[in-house]
Amino acid sequence: MKVLKIITSIVALLALIYFGWRMFGNPFGKKYVFSDKHTVYYKGEGLTEANAKDLAAYLKEQDYFSDETASSVQITKTAASRDTINLKFVVDKAKITPAIENAFLLIGAMIPKTVFNAAPVVVILTDEELDEIKNLGYAKSPEVAVVPPAEVQPDAAQPDADPAAQLAPRVKEIIPNNNIYYSDASESRLNDMSGYLTNEEFFKPDRKVSIVFDKNQEGYILMLPFAESYLNDQAFLGEVKKMGEDIQVKIFPDDRFTIYACDLNFKPVINYTSGLK
Repeated sequence: MKVLKIITSIVALLALIYFGWRMFGNPFGKKYVFSDKHTVYYKGEGLTEANAKDLAAYLKEQDYFSDETASSVQITKTAASRDTINLKFVVDKAKITPAIENAFLLIGAMIPKTVFNAAPVVVILTDEELDEIKNLGYAKSPEVAVVPPAEVQPDAAQPDADPAAQLAPRVKEIIPNNNIYYSDASESRLNDMSGYLTNEEFFKPDRKVSIVFDKNQEGYILMLPFAESYLNDQAFLGEVKKMGEDIQVKIFPDDRFTIYACDLNFKPVINYTSGLK
């Protein structure tokens, strides 16, 4: 199935922006020209022209790189994202809808594993200067990415302003104002994780906090938000890594697991990933 047959109007978001972007040269990384209308920019350790070429071929197959419309994308890896690929699409902010967001997530989810050696993919919508408009989070499996909102049955009301609610469709309240957002994580795993974090006093009655705990095709992920002062504290980040190692041993001895220290908008700053495949 071609992803863009679901929402064909999505391609029109790119048309006007591409040419303005191209006029400013190529400050966004190395450039792989797939055709006279389609370009993939790539930047970051380990990313190669082969990655860009394979991604372009996939986007062509899905009709995202169409003969009628000019468009470009960027892929990056940073020290903060480590093994995660940031896949950036330039869009017109005024035309973004939940359905279009789901379509972009589906594009990311269906990228063949061979393109990025099965690395997890974060989908980001940007303006023409590649400044972030919205981080859509990790590309979900197709079954999850296209679930209509009416079919989602949350365990508790989701606060509209909670950024965690944009990363996973379901929510479980552990204690008042302390929530876990999830989609594919099983009930037993949710109980294991909530029990661990409660024992570590991460969940407290006197605080309001939301986290994201989920499972994708690569394994389990835990995203924890922290204030900027903590994220600039290397000793504190070291403790986050130790927590990840402890969770790996106690809860996921046979599964791949990644813990992310994020800012309050759930933008990852640093992560620890187990060595399991």
